[in-house]
Amino acid sequence: MKSEHRHDLKTNDLAKSLLTFQDYAREYGGRVILGLVIVILAIVLIMQRMGNTGATQAKVRDDLAYARNQIDRLNHIRVFDDGRPSVRPAEVDSVRKLLQEIRDKATDKSVLAAATVALGDYSWALANYPDLPAATTQPSLKPDKDRADLLKDAQSAYQQVITEYPDDILSNITARFGLAAVAENQSNWDEAKKQYEAVKAMSTPAADTYKILADAKLKQLEAIRQPVLIGTVAEKAELPKPPATAPTTTAPATTQAMPTPTTKPSATTRPSPTTKPTK
Repeated sequence: MKSEHRHDLKTNDLAKSLLTFQDYAREYGGRVILGLVIVILAIVLIMQRMGNTGATQAKVRDDLAYARNQIDRLNHIRVFDDGRPSVRPAEVDSVRKLLQEIRDKATDKSVLAAATVALGDYSWALANYPDLPAATTQPSLKPDKDRADLLKDAQSAYQQVITEYPDDILSNITARFGLAAVAENQSNWDEAKKQYEAVKAMSTPAADTYKILADAKLKQLEAIRQPVLIGTVAEKAELPKPPATAPTTTAPATTQAMPTPTTKPSATTRPSPTTKPTK
């Protein structure tokens, strides 16, 4: 009897549980399903965002490569015999805006640093764009900013790399060489020397190759910064020395007055023995 009673109790408990689950599902089932849908949608959105971010960063790198290519064109400009340049500033005027967009969208610090370096290189290339005679009538043949302003833009971009991305070694090295170039252009020899010495002081192995270049630049800098001699010393230095074999036009008068062998009396002019008087 006791075992049958226990079996009846278990059967009743199971029936009550089933009734309770149905009631629970009837009352809370809609909310549970809604919660599951929200979770699934959140996962889908996260996956889409991750995919979009990856695509965006890939496009950022592609845009940076394109910008570098345009800057390289500026750095290797050629002017043909008819005065036409191989690249006009107007053809690459979108590079500045493109680099700014890259800096707004990029999340990788190395990409941000490289884009900032490229911005400095772009301004530097435009600052060194040749003056074309036709630019007076064709605005597309000259940069949109003055040379002095472009140099300031380049200097600002290079300095920003050093300040904001100190851990990016290669970008920092490039930026320091850029700052040195701007300083040399402005005859600021001490600043240029400071930047080259900063490259030589880097302890990372990645900078070893650039240390050699920095040392060579320092030696060139010492030669460039030497003052040009003017005045009397410069005039003496510029006097051409006459060739050793060339005749001089200022021979001493004593030399000119010296008799030549042809002026000596010859034997035919002397009195002969036959002209002596006879006794």
